[in-house]
Amino acid sequence: MKSKSLVALVSLLIFTLPISVGASSLNKAEDGVPEQNMDNYINQLETYVKIDNDGTISLDSSYKEDLEIPKKVTEGIEDWMNYLNQLVRDGKADINEDLEVSVDQDVQGLNTSNGDISLFASGRSGVDVHWWGYNIFLNSTETRTVYQSFKTSGGAMDGAAVISRFIPVPPTQLVSAISGAIGGGLVGFGNMIQDENQGNGVRIRFTGLGYAAVPTGVFPQ
Repeated sequence: MKSKSLVALVSLLIFTLPISVGASSLNKAEDGVPEQNMDNYINQLETYVKIDNDGTISLDSSYKEDLEIPKKVTEGIEDWMNYLNQLVRDGKADINEDLEVSVDQDVQGLNTSNGDISLFASGRSGVDVHWWGYNIFLNSTETRTVYQSFKTSGGAMDGAAVISRFIPVPPTQLVSAISGAIGGGLVGFGNMIQDENQGNGVRIRFTGLGYAAVPTGVFPQ
């Protein structure tokens, strides 16, 4: 059975690029990529996404001449596309003409059995997969565990384990990626998650894999 998620046409996850998140914002990445409006990137890039004959997706190379988009943005998106494309080739994912992504629920390391609701927590727990990256949903209990662990010295792995159970990124790599990309490191990220939680948990927007699995947005559910 496959779980399906619509591509959000008004938000785009980009690699190591900070964006506004409610009252707060992700700070500038260490490599100097400036803050940008995410909607501008999706509006510019979406028309350059093409579906190839084998069902895989790619960015038409003409965008390099037509658009002025930081290389880090397209690198992160293409890293994620490569991951999805391998799933397509293995028969474990489909991407339709509307760029809706369907992924087998038994894909190792990617928990797409989303929509789970706990009797003891508010909000959704799961992940939505898109062509540009993924949204992770943490319910109120998971959210509290994550921000408390990130704000506690030596407890970061507990929070990273909560997030990494949804995606093929080990907790150690996730901790390293967040620490290197967000001003204030894990403590700053924990504060951000706590600030955005309105009682029903949060949605965290990601792209990239491994040490490049960088969160570029935190939003209340």
